[in-house]
Amino acid sequence: SLHAHSLAASRIEHALSEVASSLSSFTPKPGPQRAWLLQLQIWLLLTEVFLVLDRPEGATLSLQEATNIFPMSHDIMYT
Repeated sequence: SLHAHSLAASRIEHALSEVASSLSSFTPKPGPQRAWLLQLQIWLLLTEVFLVLDRPEGATLSLQEATNIFPMSHDIMYT
């Protein structure tokens, strides 16, 4: 129905607005980006290890650490 499409479009616009807001407030970490990316990968690997070990609390904490490094990383959103 037309109402459902309108509601869906409104939700998409809202989500895109939130993403744009997050991107505009994002500031890169100081120092070599390679070191930050390496730390990000380590936290994401730890997240996967905790999930395999059925330890969701550890996975959540590891994912939060990764998010602190690069909040808009596609790797975090995929995990």
